Amino acid sequence: MISGKAYHAILFELNKVKKIIKKQKKPRIVFLFKTIDSLEMLKKDYSKQLILETSDLADKIIVSFATESMIRRKKFFVKRNWIIDFIKDNFNITDDFEINGERYIVFNIK
Repeated sequence: MISGKAYHAILFELNKVKKIIKKQKKPRIVFLFKTIDSLEMLKKDYSKQLILETSDLADKIIVSFATESMIRRKKFFVKRNWIIDFIKDNFNITDDFEINGERYIVFNIK
């Protein structure tokens, strides 16, 4: 059970997102569930920028992405190594697991 508030914001309004994060009590956890692919479709490398600029404000960041289709449960061949390598190179991964066709990576600042 997670207690607290949830906020809805446009992720491209980075200053507004950072302001929301700063107002929260610690521990601060940023959840980016199934957002990486959508952000990249709209603006290349924005996922990296968003993660970099919010990482110093958060105790943990959790990203997730689908690894198989929802309807047929067929595995995707796309590996998303670009984001995984970026996270490995810049952050401390504390957990990395897959459940029900979705991969989760939990990390924080090194």
